[in-house]
Amino acid sequence: MNPSISALRDALEQFRTQWQGSALLRLGIGLVIAVLVLEGLLRLMDLGDRRQAQALQLRQQAQASAVSGSATVWTERAEQARVALAAWQQRQWAATDAGLLEAQLQDQLRDLSAKVRLSVREVSVLRNPSANSDASIRLRLHLEYNRAGLLALLSEFERMEPPLLVDRMQLRLNSQPQVIELELRAVRASAPGKVG
Repeated sequence: MNPSISALRDALEQFRTQWQGSALLRLGIGLVIAVLVLEGLLRLMDLGDRRQAQALQLRQQAQASAVSGSATVWTERAEQARVALAAWQQRQWAATDAGLLEAQLQDQLRDLSAKVRLSVREVSVLRNPSANSDASIRLRLHLEYNRAGLLALLSEFERMEPPLLVDRMQLRLNSQPQVIELELRAVRASAPGKVG
């Protein structure tokens, strides 16, 4: 017979003898079981209380959300929308005519390039017949590459109000002289009665 099974059988026999012979042992084990059951019940009650508190909190939040449809909240939201629209309009280029704006932008690009000592090879307007011509004006700028001048030009673009957005930048360092090509976009202000 396996010694471990024999030892286990002896231990069980000894426990059974003590259980039958000692009322105090039976009482002690009964008390331990009663305490464990009571502890479990208390934990379940606490869990129920927490769930009930969460449900109450969610109900209050739902009621608060329903109340938030009041006129005051909508007035605040309308004001936020007005401020956001005004900020968006400040970032648009205003011109009565697209051709005039294109000419203004080309002149401004030449002036900025000269300011940062970059030689302009070409400035052209990119036309895309399928795109909405009222939304933005796209330009291509070819410059002789000069790292310091390029960084200064990009900084100027960043400071501009309204801004010129750089959609694409391509360095052609294998050509002689080295060239950089920038595709730029100016968001054009909508005609009256239009948005964006």
